[in-house]
Amino acid sequence: MHSLSLQLKRLRRAKRLTQKQLSRALGISESAIGMYERGEREPSLDTLIGIADFYAVTIDALVGRETNHTQQVMEPPATYNDEPLHNFVQEVVHSPADQQQMLQELWKVIQKHK
Repeated sequence: MHSLSLQLKRLRRAKRLTQKQLSRALGISESAIGMYERGEREPSLDTLIGIADFYAVTIDALVGRETNHTQQVMEPPATYNDEPLHNFVQEVVHSPADQQQMLQELWKVIQKHK
């Protein structure tokens, strides 16, 4: 399985979407989503752009070419004991890269003032 198929599956799971839900959101068939995730088929450029826009990541991040850690696709931990914390982490994970960068900078300031 190559990087694109892995990234697509990780992103969908991170958003807690089924293949059916994602297919509806993107306007493509559920079977196409499955084939993309299994590496049996690759999306067209237009579909790839739509997927990147939907997840607010770069195409480079989708295909594994992005080296900036704020753009890498990561799966958040499955659960937290604290629901507000869980909701916050979900929001951060799905935020655009520029907002994630601002949060990282804010965290550095907070760490300096402990």
